[in-house]
Amino acid sequence: MMDSYSDTRMGPFGGCRRRSYLFVLFILPALVMFLTTMAPTMFPAVFTPDIAALVTKFGPIALLVISFYVGLQRFANLGMSRWWYLGHFVPLLNLWTAYPCFACPVGYAMHKQMHAAGSLLAILYWLFLLVFAAGAAG
Repeated sequence: MMDSYSDTRMGPFGGCRRRSYLFVLFILPALVMFLTTMAPTMFPAVFTPDIAALVTKFGPIALLVISFYVGLQRFANLGMSRWWYLGHFVPLLNLWTAYPCFACPVGYAMHKQMHAAGSLLAILYWLFLLVFAAGAAG
């Protein structure tokens, strides 16, 4: 039984939900790219050369640390060992380890059931990989 606020948000396994993981995977890098490239020229009063240099220097490092942390937390949310994160660095195994992070709901390692949103994301994930592989081969 879930009785605390954190349990209802993250499930009984803790960690990071799929929504947060996808934000860090797709939206946050775009924001960091914007802040390091376009923002200093668009907003010169706010982004002085000193601030722009700091953002350019530490933005990608902060993104790397946040991505690593959220990736570890996503495996915990799925009910999997955080050691599976190392699978992201092994060719072909990384395709499988990315799949549950991208598509599977909370506790998937325990109950092995998908819901409608997860099924749609799974179809999109494997379809994208198929299209990418076909494009790379031909």
